[in-house]
Amino acid sequence: MLSGPVTGGQATSVLDGPRPWDETARLRALDSYGILDTPREAGFDDVAALAAAAFGAPMGVVNLIADGRQWFKAEIGIGARELPLDVSICAHALLQSELMVVTDTTIDQRFACNPLVTADEGLRFYAGALLITPEGLPIGTVCVLDRVARPHGITDLQRMTLSVLARQVMTQLELRRVLAQRHLQQKELRESETRGRLALDAAELGAWEAVPGTGQVYGDARARQLMGHDIGTSMSFDDYLAHVDPRDRAQFAAAIEAIIADAGDGRLDVEYRVRPNGKGVRWLSSKAQLIKLPGERRRLIGTVRDISDEKAADEHRKLLNNELQHRVKNTLGVVQGIVSQSLRTSATPAEASAAIATRLQTLARAHDLLTQTSWTAAPLKAVIQGAVTVHAADDGRVQTCGPDLNLNARAALALSMAIHELFTNAVKYGALSNETGTIVLSWTIGADLDGGQSFDILWHEQGGPPVVTPAKKGFGSRLTGSSLAGDLGGGGTVEYAPAGVRWKLSTTLAAISEQISSR
Repeated sequence: MLSGPVTGGQATSVLDGPRPWDETARLRALDSYGILDTPREAGFDDVAALAAAAFGAPMGVVNLIADGRQWFKAEIGIGARELPLDVSICAHALLQSELMVVTDTTIDQRFACNPLVTADEGLRFYAGALLITPEGLPIGTVCVLDRVARPHGITDLQRMTLSVLARQVMTQLELRRVLAQRHLQQKELRESETRGRLALDAAELGAWEAVPGTGQVYGDARARQLMGHDIGTSMSFDDYLAHVDPRDRAQFAAAIEAIIADAGDGRLDVEYRVRPNGKGVRWLSSKAQLIKLPGERRRLIGTVRDISDEKAADEHRKLLNNELQHRVKNTLGVVQGIVSQSLRTSATPAEASAAIATRLQTLARAHDLLTQTSWTAAPLKAVIQGAVTVHAADDGRVQTCGPDLNLNARAALALSMAIHELFTNAVKYGALSNETGTIVLSWTIGADLDGGQSFDILWHEQGGPPVVTPAKKGFGSRLTGSSLAGDLGGGGTVEYAPAGVRWKLSTTLAAISEQISSR
């Protein structure tokens, strides 16, 4: 074991001076081997023991010169794992271009004052072969030491033995680095695959690969599920083609054949229908790229995604657009009728203008309700409440009652206009033209003779001025009467009873409703 002090106080290392390498690069190269501060290993201990035996020396070392310290991967006779660089003899060896031999340290001015030399039974002999990286950077030595000077130096066999052992150590270190890099690459590959799988799952994509030369299609679990193939990891292209809907089979096969025949840029982008396990229809989108690597089979690598919901949404949008065009056309017809009839039945232009404005406002409110449900339905209670709010004060003179239901667009517009006309007449001539009149607006759902459901709505005025049957029918009378038949499937009837106007509409629930929601 080394005796005496193992630190050099404030002395500096020889590596602090000029050196024929970049120290940062050298330390980086040493770190790349991942060897520092690792446990002892038999393979390196054997090198140290063999070096000592070849020289008949008490000490043999495999050491590495790190930042500020000399660390021993293996040592025989030293009794320590590291020493500071300011007392290191091996640090001087790094400055040599070949094996360094010091026959007597006491007469070498580089080491004569070294604490490891001046101590009792201090070091007298040193021989070390460099550990050199493939880039030519020295990172340590394989060396032997003795407490007895050897003025005759070393033999050629000893020189060769030390050099061979140094090369063997570097071979082991290079193998360690390659294995570490491969382990890191495999770890990164696994992490990349995991990230890829998470990304595919997040996008609800399946991954697949086709090998044209073999006619096989390989897919992950999601791809197989989307394609309708639940067993195994692969299937033949013919088997897969059998799952494609007959309407799209020829187009799909032609797209694949064009890729295989090198027609185009090697990209596949096709949408088609499949029948998974022969049940139902599912829309898929497949995108792929033909890969041609030297020495390997051509492969078509891609993804598959379920686009059934998107296709259904597209169809729904088309239907809505068609319906909207139809509704716009009908609305323009209603507006034209409002203007024409208002002008015809009004006494003055001002009266006509006011009538047109209020009727168009009623139409707009009905449109607002329908817009909230993409023109599919409007709640009956909301339609009626809108009319009540506009025409009557919140004094309890207008009572409404009946189950709620969703009117289809056509019924919502027609009924909204009809109730508006009834309120307009009630304000001018009927129950709302004085302080005591009341209105009851009720509706019921019942059974009809055909086994379906009927819908009846009743308007009943009471307490207003005596009712006088009008001499001629105006726009409101026509709207609340026979004009409703086309839009609601049943006509309205008006009774001019002396005690108050009664209006009743009878039709089928199927003719006016979109969806029933009881409360």
